[in-house]
Amino acid sequence: DSGGVFEAFGFLADTPSGRISVQVTGIGGHLLWMMPEEAAFESRVSTQDCLNAARVYLADNGFGEMERCFVQQYNGMVVANFAAVQDGVILYPDQVKVQISMETGMVVGAECSMYWMNHERRLHLSPKLTAEQARQMISGRLDVHTSRLCVIPTDAGEMLCWEFDGMFAGERYLVYINAADGEAEEILRVTQTQDGETAI
Repeated sequence: DSGGVFEAFGFLADTPSGRISVQVTGIGGHLLWMMPEEAAFESRVSTQDCLNAARVYLADNGFGEMERCFVQQYNGMVVANFAAVQDGVILYPDQVKVQISMETGMVVGAECSMYWMNHERRLHLSPKLTAEQARQMISGRLDVHTSRLCVIPTDAGEMLCWEFDGMFAGERYLVYINAADGEAEEILRVTQTQDGETAI
């Protein structure tokens, strides 16, 4: 018994990708997290094949519809964040981070605690504002490429927002507009590092 927020039991597992530490919840037997004891893999498998393996892994383990958010690559691993999707709305609080070995193409790590802490069926996913109405609340200088509904975490809980993905001055931005009152809730700049994408 590992203690912590969840009652969980820890194991060591020997796999073709090496030894992996695993924690499984005491209630329900859900994977809480797993990670390789040594993470230094050779890059033999493509990033896309690794992402496909992550999708299969999530589907096979009962996570339902998930959408990829950000992808990084380091230590011979592809590390991808996936968020749950309900009725076409992305639920950012319900995320799973998956690590895939680029040597074997197998999933070797996953962080699921945020998913299990937050995942439930949301009952209020109908926006008061249309995407076009919300679009009027942001600067016309942002060249918007896509818009979609999402739930974002806030200090007060959660917020249904319109997410606008666009470019300004050669930089990519994500702008979150409250789908009820049109207030700007958050603005993130997406940058490319040597490891992959990150948002600040």
